[in-house]
Amino acid sequence: MSTDESGFVVYKYEGPHGKGIPSSHSPAESAIEKLLGCMWRATDQNWNNVPQHKQYFKKCLGDRYVFTSGSSGEVGAYDFAYSFEQDDSGAIDGFTGEVRPRTYGIAGIRSYLIVGKIRTTKSASGPADRTATLRVYATPEDRPATSSDPLANRCEIE
Repeated sequence: MSTDESGFVVYKYEGPHGKGIPSSHSPAESAIEKLLGCMWRATDQNWNNVPQHKQYFKKCLGDRYVFTSGSSGEVGAYDFAYSFEQDDSGAIDGFTGEVRPRTYGIAGIRSYLIVGKIRTTKSASGPADRTATLRVYATPEDRPATSSDPLANRCEIE
């Protein structure tokens, strides 16, 4: 196993099946993947009813995600938080998620910020067009990631 100042961990398995090919190791991958999936699915809903939104989201995340207050909680060795942005009609047009190691240096060494934006363009001739952007930022520092940090490696979130 090795890492550099980015905090990204790479390991090589030298056994008969590994053949020494470097592979990435991202302990936060499953936490990010599930949180991100639920946030994307929630964008298809119209959440004028906030209690209904929270019930849906908790059910989507499942029992491994333990809510400690409002829209934040714990999953495995990580803390998570999320929020949604809504347009005037109540439709979700953006979301933010955070995933951080609960004990920096032991549970993990990278913090993540997930930012999704949805732009809907109404069409007179048919259904509205939706354009989405997604950015996941990461930092190896013991602090929340920000949009000024570099983008996470794709293999950390898929």
